Amino acid sequence: MTKDSAARRADEVMPEVLDAAATALGGGPVQMVNLLRYRTRAEYGPDSGNPPSSGRAAYFERYLPAFNAVAAGPLRDRAARV
Repeated sequence: MTKDSAARRADEVMPEVLDAAATALGGGPVQMVNLLRYRTRAEYGPDSGNPPSSGRAAYFERYLPAFNAVAAGPLRDRAARV
């Protein structure tokens, strides 16, 4: 592991990984299935500051918007290079 890769945040996608994935996929379509199972109540630590909610609500109202915000940067950067 190089010093640069060790310094990356856990939510960063390395450009080399995106390039390797694009090469491996060969430009063809990608099909993906997500099989999700939700908790009756979302589980957060006592200091999270999140109000109680169902697991389904937590996924759609908290996780997905946060994931999309994080993913938008690397995907936008990748599209700009292509």
